[in-house]
Amino acid sequence: MTLSHSNTEINSIHRVVSKGLPILQSGAEELGIELTDDMQRQLLEHVELLARWNLRLNLTAITSPRQMVIQHILDSLAIASNLRGRTVLDVGSGGGYPGVPLAVIFPQRQFTLLDSRGKRIEFLRHVIGKIGLSNTSTVKTRVEDYQPKQKFDTLVCRAFSSLEDMLRRTQGLQYPTSRLLAMKGKFPAEEISVLPNTLQRRLKVESIEVPFLDAKRHLVVIEF
Repeated sequence: MTLSHSNTEINSIHRVVSKGLPILQSGAEELGIELTDDMQRQLLEHVELLARWNLRLNLTAITSPRQMVIQHILDSLAIASNLRGRTVLDVGSGGGYPGVPLAVIFPQRQFTLLDSRGKRIEFLRHVIGKIGLSNTSTVKTRVEDYQPKQKFDTLVCRAFSSLEDMLRRTQGLQYPTSRLLAMKGKFPAEEISVLPNTLQRRLKVESIEVPFLDAKRHLVVIEF
């Protein structure tokens, strides 16, 4: 799909995204993440592409490029220290969060971005090619139908589904040593309460602080 935008739209988006660089730099530093110049370029170019495509497609409800930097990039990077192993599956990747930012800062890991919607996968493939991510691939399918040749060390999902549903739909995608990272807003007490006791004992919930974001964020970590 080729999206056409007016020069005014493109220039306006580029100017606003460029102004997000100080926020990105400061936020990453607060998270203890050192970004190279190339990483900064890739992350902001992803935001710019998202803002452009969002003019025609419903990829995100966040329309401000500045807020995209905060609520998409920094929100994604806030869970970076919780990844384990070499292979990562981003379930329901949507606009590429958290998978793309994490793939940018972890070039030694292999990332798979999974989504069931063709337009989103088309966008993600465009992003991968445009910003130059050699460690990232896409899969168009429902997660419960996905049958990869190899399982994943870390599975991550962001506002995808309930914990119970997520665990059911990702059966067979993890090793005994894998972990699931479920990004949530408020503390998911109700979702946890319906899980079997054996699972409840294997999970922990961390409060996540996202720079420049005045909102609750929690990360559910489940060890398999």
